[in-house]
This record gives sequence, C-alpha cells and structure tokens, in this order.
Amino acid sequence: MASFQVCYVMKRYLTPFFEGYTVGSKNLIKAAYLGGVKATVFSAEPHYHDKNKNDTYVIHSLFAERVHLDNLMTASCVSLSSSLHDYDIIHFLPNLAGDIYASFSLPKLRKKPIKIAHLAHPYHPYIHSPFSHFRLSLLYENVLDYAFCTTGFLANYFQKNTRLPASRIFCVPFPIDTDYFRPLPRKERLRERYNLSKGYIIAFVGQIEPVRGVFLLLHAFRKLTKIIDNVQLVLSSPGQLYEEPYIVTFNKIVKKLQLEDRVVLLGPQRHLEEIYNLADIVVFPYIKPYYYMDPPLTLLEAMASGAVVVASAVGSANELVTNGKNGKLIKPKSVEALAEAIVDVIRNKDDYKSLGVNARETIVSKFSMNTVGSIMRQIYESIL
Repeated sequence: MASFQVCYVMKRYLTPFFEGYTVGSKNLIKAAYLGGVKATVFSAEPHYHDKNKNDTYVIHSLFAERVHLDNLMTASCVSLSSSLHDYDIIHFLPNLAGDIYASFSLPKLRKKPIKIAHLAHPYHPYIHSPFSHFRLSLLYENVLDYAFCTTGFLANYFQKNTRLPASRIFCVPFPIDTDYFRPLPRKERLRERYNLSKGYIIAFVGQIEPVRGVFLLLHAFRKLTKIIDNVQLVLSSPGQLYEEPYIVTFNKIVKKLQLEDRVVLLGPQRHLEEIYNLADIVVFPYIKPYYYMDPPLTLLEAMASGAVVVASAVGSANELVTNGKNGKLIKPKSVEALAEAIVDVIRNKDDYKSLGVNARETIVSKFSMNTVGSIMRQIYESIL
C-alpha cells in the first residue's frame, strides 16, 4: 500500500445507481485500491441506505440532486475530517456534478492537502456562461491544485479555458472492469433469455433522451427495415424519472413508423454485459457530446465486451474509436449515415469481426482497472 492517504469525495458510493458518471466514479476508487492507494471515501447517501462499510464516511443527502447544498455540506465535512486525519490528497470525483466550488471551505485546513478535481465533461449547460468561467478561474487560481480529466480531448479543453498550467492537468480515464465486461459465449442462449429474435439485433444502451440520438435512431432503423428483413432494435434504458416524457415521445414515433413488432424497449438491466454480447451491433448515435460525461461509459463497456460499435464522430469518440479498425464512426445527426453504416456492417459481417476484437484490445490496454490504478498511483506519487 502507498504511504500517503487519499480522501475521495463523491455521491452514492454505497447506493446502487446506474448513471454512468456515478459508476465511473466508483470504478476510479476501485482502480486506486487495486493500484495500492490507501484511501478513505466521503459520500453523500440517502437516509434509507445501510451505511455499514469500512473506510467510508457517510453524509446524509437531504436535497438529492436538485440543489448544491449537499455538495457544500459534503465539502465542509471533508474539511473537518481532513483537519483530524491529515489527508495528503483530497480528490473530488466526477459525480459530484462538477460543483467543485464547494471545496472553497478547504483552504482553512490545518494541514493543506493537495486538492484535485476530476472532470468528466465540459458540455454542462452552464459551462460556457460568464459565471462558469469566473468559477473555473477562481477554482484553479485559489483552490484546486490539479485537474484530472477523463479524456485527452477534455484535458485540452481545460488547458484552453483555465489558467491552470498544462503540467497540472492529467488525463485519467474512467476504468472498466474488463473481467466483467468481456465477450460471452452462446449468443443465441442470451437472446432466448430476453425473448428476442434470431435475426440481426441492433442494440442501444443509455437514457432515452434527444442528445443521445434515440429519435434519429428510430428513423434510421425504419430505413434499415426496408433493406434488411430479419432485424430487431433493442434498447436498454435505466428508466430514470426525467426520461418519462421522452419515452412517451419515443413510443409515439415507434407507432407512427409502424415499428411496434421490431422495437423492444427494455427496462433497467443489471447485466448490461449480456445486452452488449447478444447484439450484432451496438450503436451510439449521439447528436453531440453528452453534457455530463464524454465518452459515455456504455461505449467503453460495449467495446470491452467485444461488440462491433457504430458511433457518431463527436467529442472524445474521435480519439477512442479509429474508423474501420475498432469500430465505425459516422457523421452525427445523419439518419442516412447511421442506416448506411449499420447495413454495411450487416452485409459484411465476416469482414468486420475484427472490429470487436480490436475494440476490446483498446479497452484492455488503456482502460482496465489495473492500468488506470497504476496511472493514478504514479501521478499521486509524482505530485506529492
């Protein structure tokens, strides 16, 4: 174990939650442990949750996600604890929703720890506002010492939009459990488990909302059904409350396009590795980079599972997917491009088998738990 002590700060560390940046934040902690980092976790949790877990401090979450008071309260508690425990590093994880300004309480500590913000995406609705630029400037000039970014694309963004020196910005991606997300045998048996067809299956995993391109996907799929007969579209959504109006619209489009017998909308699935494996193609038709997380964790999971992925060329997907080598990149917002790419993969299925193999190799080499854990420990040691 490392001789230094890290305090991780996040929400819902103990609570089951399927949002990508929460799962990604948990994965970062797991990777750090595997890398030999000695750590404590501070987490805001709902009242009803069982708090029994070693090395975890729980703060009751009073206001959920609607206001920033939870973040301020969490940071205050971290400040108090740090004055007692003398943490060497305080590391704010991405699912604190970017509200790292809560850490303004930290400079008053008896021992001044190194303060790190882990950033997952610049496209938050407020990121381009004058207030956001003001907040970022204050954070990096007066409060935070280092920025960890989940992609090189994002690291470049923060080099341009903050005064933090490039030497203090590191790329530390969300790690993936490549033992869990892996190619599985017996695809037909998986399909039987979900009562799916034996033909071609196109899968989408993620929230039902416009920015993820689900409505565009329906229109592309309609074109696809006119070219290929035995094809089915399967979508797995976490079923969060804010999705409900979009799901209503989704079902209306399905009915209008007469796709009721071809489209299957699954509820929340605990075994997404099975969804990635039962599909012939997993699609990510994002209209633009998702404003809370880029790339989507589901893209990394699908690639780790050896899936053939078709993704819009937006944001960091451009640095993760090499077109024709470990996936297919398409022009965003284009129904025709999406439909043509799917048809191409289906018609040349044997030629594209290597895409899934190469996709997994990409994730194993760059995003595995051991790889990212080693990176985190090396960076911690260098900055200390």
